[in-house]
Amino acid sequence: MRIISGLIKYQYLQYLKSNKFVMPFAAFVVMLFTLYSTKPVSVVASLASCCLFVFLISSWIGTSVCSLEDTASEQIMILRLRSTNKYDWGHALFLLSLSMLTALLCLLIPVLINLSNSQMLFDRKLLPEDIIFGFFLLSSSAFMGCSLGELSHPRVIKDRKSALLMITLVDIVSVIKTSLTAAFPVSKFILWIVPPISFLPDSFAKEPYFIGIKVFPAVLLLFIYGLALTFVKISILQKRKF
Repeated sequence: MRIISGLIKYQYLQYLKSNKFVMPFAAFVVMLFTLYSTKPVSVVASLASCCLFVFLISSWIGTSVCSLEDTASEQIMILRLRSTNKYDWGHALFLLSLSMLTALLCLLIPVLINLSNSQMLFDRKLLPEDIIFGFFLLSSSAFMGCSLGELSHPRVIKDRKSALLMITLVDIVSVIKTSLTAAFPVSKFILWIVPPISFLPDSFAKEPYFIGIKVFPAVLLLFIYGLALTFVKISILQKRKF
């Protein structure tokens, strides 16, 4: 466990030193202040909408993180860990922790805005379960986005421009998936494979409160999809070697 925690700490340091977090973080803050620039807003609907933006920004984060992984540094870390599996799944845990941190920030900023506005930002009082359920939804959305972005890894897709284009295209299709399947019902037989993020705003738009029986299946779906993307990436990396 100490080895994995050391790997996660190392990857955080590498990411922070690279300054590649600056642009996604700036976009993240702008998105939040734009979303909460009017009041009052629905607690449930606004957090569900945040999941879309968090997914997109996390996908950006995923692409920026894997761009730091050059062949030499990967090989050195694998030699130190004496296990390819430990390195790959340790990296996945790093992404998960980064996703949870993103979710915390996404909750902290509107809470602070709400407090600075005499708790008038939302259409009702913010409850502890709003924070808890919102955290789970945002974390799983962020993890799925990071996992998607990680498919742009140089050993998965060698051409960087093609990788970024593919991830961007999947991002766009994922966000408008519900509208596409409504306009072209036959497309659902193809689009089922893209990340299931677009259903969240519609599922929670009219809900005054979060309901566990609706939240947990959604969280499970997003997390399993993110885990599946991670497994695909790791399988490709281990098959192609260096």
